[in-house]
Amino acid sequence: MEADLFADGAYDLVISNPPYVSTAEMVELPPEVRHEPAQALYGGSDGLDVIRRVIAGARSKASRLLLEFGASQAAAVRELALQAGWKNVQMSKDLDGFDRVLEATA
Repeated sequence: MEADLFADGAYDLVISNPPYVSTAEMVELPPEVRHEPAQALYGGSDGLDVIRRVIAGARSKASRLLLEFGASQAAAVRELALQAGWKNVQMSKDLDGFDRVLEATA
């Protein structure tokens, strides 16, 4: 089966670690990350292109969403989730204390 983010059907849970690196951040990536394919890292000019699609697409297909995002993107990701109609939007921190994972329910 091949799909662009979502296959047909409904889901209880969507978990995503989408590309979220912005154009400016791409040139500053450390060497240990640069070996990764750009398609796996690059999320558009603000890093949110794929995140926008995941948040909107998951809202119509799932009752719960877990989504990783960049350390500077928490406020924007929270707002995107709320605008898409997700409820109980919460953030979890990484080991450095940055909000890095969104958890939301329908």
